[in-house]
Amino acid sequence: AILTENVDKLILKLNDEYVNCDISFYDNKLTIFYGGTRYDFVHTPNINLQFPPEFQKGKGGIIIAELPDEDSPIVAHKSPMQAQVANLQVKIGDNVSKNDLLGNVISMKQYYEIWAQCDGTITDIVVDIAESVTEGQTLIKVARQQDGTT
Repeated sequence: AILTENVDKLILKLNDEYVNCDISFYDNKLTIFYGGTRYDFVHTPNINLQFPPEFQKGKGGIIIAELPDEDSPIVAHKSPMQAQVANLQVKIGDNVSKNDLLGNVISMKQYYEIWAQCDGTITDIVVDIAESVTEGQTLIKVARQQDGTT
């Protein structure tokens, strides 16, 4: 096997024939076109998890939930999926505690709650009610409470 210089193709020797394969490292996928047929291989690297995976309704199975960056002074609360903002329970300047309800998004006629990941103060609300959002899009920013103060 030979990997090209720009790391987007892999050249394999199969049955005395060289086959060019497209590679996408973004989603760990290797696609081979051989004999008029497409073969897709997905590589799942062995990982050691610090926290166990959890099931999240609406995500289609087991996922690894993101944890907030403990060092960041601002915590971005994001949409768990492509959805529409149903309501917001907070406004800029509100003080929140970890696990307070910040708002809801709706997707496929189901409501999904957005919970505060830390104690702090709402610094920015970057969406409006009824706005369509994508998975992972920031909805609300919270300034983390530092040393007992907000």
